[in-house]
Amino acid sequence: FSLNELRETTKSKRIKILPLDNEVKEAIQKIPPFIMRGPNGESIQCPFVFQRNGRPYSESYARKLWNRITSEMGIKISFYQGTRHSSATEAVNRVGMDRVQEFLGHTRSAMTKRYAKMNTEGLKEVLRKK
Repeated sequence: FSLNELRETTKSKRIKILPLDNEVKEAIQKIPPFIMRGPNGESIQCPFVFQRNGRPYSESYARKLWNRITSEMGIKISFYQGTRHSSATEAVNRVGMDRVQEFLGHTRSAMTKRYAKMNTEGLKEVLRKK
């Protein structure tokens, strides 16, 4: 995370830069930094925004938390379905497959299509208005 962007490395080891809007940037900047001890006892700021004791949350921790909360709420939806899949679907319905593919860093549209399903009701409505 830097001033206006988030950098991450893809599975294919390419760097992907994601733009951050002002609302997200301001929310992240309000999170108090975690100060930890360096190797020589010096105080250093943890490089992770969302962390626990100076380490990033693991996927297994996030998945366990997701399962506990959805179970308590009586909702049956997997971690995958409730996160990446639904977000990609909403994005495709708003801005189109090509832009979402670029944003997700997919080299093939087939991968984006795995994560996103077009809103068929919206498409039917377009056809009815012709």
